[in-house]
Amino acid sequence: MGLKKDLRYMAGFLSDVASTREPRVAYSSGWLGYRNLGDEALFAAQCLIFPDCGLVRYPEHRCLGPLRSLLRTPGHCVMAGGTLINGMRGWLDTFLDCQRWSQTSFIFGSGVQDPAFWEGRGGWTDFRASWAPALERCFYVGVRGPRSLELLQDVGVSGAEVIGDPVLACADPARLDEAPGEAPVLGLNIGRTSGNLWGTEDDLADRMAAMARLADQAGWRVRWFVVWPHDLEITEAAIAKSGVAGEIVAVYEDYSVYLEEVRGTTVFAGMKLHATVLATCAWVPSIMLEYRPKCRDYMASIGQQDLSVRTDALGGGELWEMTLDVAAHRADHVQKLAAGMLPLIELQKKRAAQITESLLTKS
Repeated sequence: MGLKKDLRYMAGFLSDVASTREPRVAYSSGWLGYRNLGDEALFAAQCLIFPDCGLVRYPEHRCLGPLRSLLRTPGHCVMAGGTLINGMRGWLDTFLDCQRWSQTSFIFGSGVQDPAFWEGRGGWTDFRASWAPALERCFYVGVRGPRSLELLQDVGVSGAEVIGDPVLACADPARLDEAPGEAPVLGLNIGRTSGNLWGTEDDLADRMAAMARLADQAGWRVRWFVVWPHDLEITEAAIAKSGVAGEIVAVYEDYSVYLEEVRGTTVFAGMKLHATVLATCAWVPSIMLEYRPKCRDYMASIGQQDLSVRTDALGGGELWEMTLDVAAHRADHVQKLAAGMLPLIELQKKRAAQITESLLTKS
């Protein structure tokens, strides 16, 4: 099995190299190939952001070392999206490996894990200081949000800026003024976290069930969005607790399908980061159920931090009242979304053009 797996990784890497253009950039991010919509959307977004570069998915695997040395390609690497900085040690090791053979490296939209949440969980330790040298070697560092920027500045990383989540590239400004149908629709999202959230998964499921029940009583249609197969079980449990027949929309790989499904939603309340990021990309006013600090980091980046609620903070009834308030002022909320998102979308385009020009001169 080991040899077969090695050969599969090598074949995939060679295929990517052969099918991409110069300048080739190793994509050292995400959890691709596991039907997790957030990670798949991040890679698709980077392809939109860097259309003149060849993105090569970079699998973390020992067999690729000699192969990279022989091919001398890709010549550059990017860590793009995900809350990877200060995360698992393996992400730093992979990025350092990329830097060893790359001419240039850069960060485009990754987040920084927050010690305020992670300290003491599962043996996690804060090792931002270990990341600092790798980040200082990057010719550009753009992070997801203001909290990520602050966490880097605290350990002396200079020159970074807030670039926003890369998935913002999936938004279509031309569809900003599209209105949902007359019948109100509530979009909900919940998922598994291995217990790593503010509060507990069971308590959150109870709150979401109460919210769905109140929405149904008020005549709203309720749609449950699932973005990873492992989230389906807890979604079905929340539906059962609500006593309301639930409509499940499961999208695991194609962000464009998700955007079309969520676009007709009046208000969205989601827990998984990119379930909610994509809802905002469809210009749907969204309440972020902040299960970890990364969720507020995104909402603060687009000026929506007032709609980020910790998952241990409000009951289902209070969340429903918040939903009604957002729905009553929906047009204003859409305009606020645009005011926060459009400048970041333009900044991403500007920085991507500058980075691409730099890479072309070095290829």
